[in-house]
Amino acid sequence: MPMPPPSARALGRRERSDKGKRHALPESHLQAACVKYLLQRGLLCVGSAAGSLYANGARTALALRARGVFPGQPDLLVLERGAGGEPGLAVEFKIGTNPLSVEQRAWFQQAGGRGWHCAEVRSTSEFHRVLRDYLGRKELPPFDADVVDLDLE
Repeated sequence: MPMPPPSARALGRRERSDKGKRHALPESHLQAACVKYLLQRGLLCVGSAAGSLYANGARTALALRARGVFPGQPDLLVLERGAGGEPGLAVEFKIGTNPLSVEQRAWFQQAGGRGWHCAEVRSTSEFHRVLRDYLGRKELPPFDADVVDLDLE
């Protein structure tokens, strides 16, 4: 059974630049747009609460960990078989130049080792391209007009 990645504190993760302030959560908006797109097309997916793991303190973090939510888990899992036979698509949403964390890279390595396709996505157009290539579909309906504006590159 694989071990969860080490904690952020143990890895010396840097402090948030907006610590103590309300965070705009642009990655969450991008994720919501992509989930909406998948659901409108009848594709099976599941989102992760790992990004909020420590937002509400140690008690919440411990409760989430006990239920299998660990730091670094991908933001979205697309539970559809890929054109190349992959069991699923793991997506981590990022905005701007924000890099993958050590924990996220570790999860991608573990999932990739099990045949999953893993992708770092920064816009709805990039998600559309990754999904189209993953599913092996030359034609995939575009995002609806109400979510196209969420390309936050």
